[in-house]
Amino acid sequence: MSRTLSVIRFLFTLATVALVLGGIVLVAAQALALVLGRGAWLEAVPEVVGPPTLVSASVAGLLAFVLSYRREDGAAADGDEDAHHTADGTARAA
Repeated sequence: MSRTLSVIRFLFTLATVALVLGGIVLVAAQALALVLGRGAWLEAVPEVVGPPTLVSASVAGLLAFVLSYRREDGAAADGDEDAHHTADGTARAA
């Protein structure tokens, strides 16, 4: 696996973890605000937690798009989903 692909995978994983944690914090904080009856918190939480979570989601989506064009062996994907390629490059039936 190339160094660039490793870095992209790491950044994708990091962005995905960040967006999931951001979503959990967003929902938990709003649930807590609802239980405590803090209307101002209900409005403030999305303004504080929302933007970084949305940026993380956007970065993860873009990196997933880039990764979708790479196969495990590092070659560019050709879109042929019916054939699987062996290590020597020959196609075998799915």
